[in-house]
Amino acid sequence: MKEQTPKIEFINVDLDLESKTPFDNLVKVFEKSEIVLHYEGSKRKCWFARIEVSFSPRKPETAVLHLCRLVKNLSGIELQEWNSCYMREFNLGYHCGEKPWAYPSALSKNAVLLMSQVQASLAITLYPPDRSEGP
Repeated sequence: MKEQTPKIEFINVDLDLESKTPFDNLVKVFEKSEIVLHYEGSKRKCWFARIEVSFSPRKPETAVLHLCRLVKNLSGIELQEWNSCYMREFNLGYHCGEKPWAYPSALSKNAVLLMSQVQASLAITLYPPDRSEGP
């Protein structure tokens, strides 16, 4: 059987949060409509959460805009907890491969502006086609 050439493709967007204090109320807001992949405090006195949208976006922009709108609607203790996070990062994940030759993937001015308004940064993670060396 012929081996398939690995393709470049968008996977998902993670919203990664980190704080020196717990942010349980904020996590509860996201749990109502999204997927909280991970939330825990650590021995070094920091709390970390990784959140994904509850649907499968075809483009990163869709997930970024959705999560930004949720954040913009925060108020009260949830907004205080958001503001207490020293890391608020949208991490765009992609599988790497050999095809297509070029793979354009962009965020609109509106998405970048919304990320700025919620004081979040942007990261990109590239996953190799061979996962035998992964965690």
